Amino acid sequence: MTLTSPAAPSATANGADATLDAAAKKQLDATIGRLAGNEKSFGTLSVADRAKLVDRVHAAVAGAAADWVDAASRIKRLDADSPYVGEEWISGPYAVLASLAVVSGAL
Repeated sequence: MTLTSPAAPSATANGADATLDAAAKKQLDATIGRLAGNEKSFGTLSVADRAKLVDRVHAAVAGAAADWVDAASRIKRLDADSPYVGEEWISGPYAVLASLAVVSGAL
């Protein structure tokens, strides 16, 4: 196992680009606007429907978890076998998945 001290996060590490082109910014703004607009409709859902939605979010996060950790590790220039990759799992997708599971159970 290779131990690597985590470097300060760099958006440009290994080819990542922190800038957004106009089309990407427009798409991101539209997505944020759609989320904000759906806030009220979430409040009108039944508890059962809220639980179903939370479960769908859980499944989506689980499906993207490896990509999430890979991206975070690449940006921080972590070796694939670094123990710090585990920290990316714990502080990223695992934390979100555990929280979603609790919310779903509560609903």
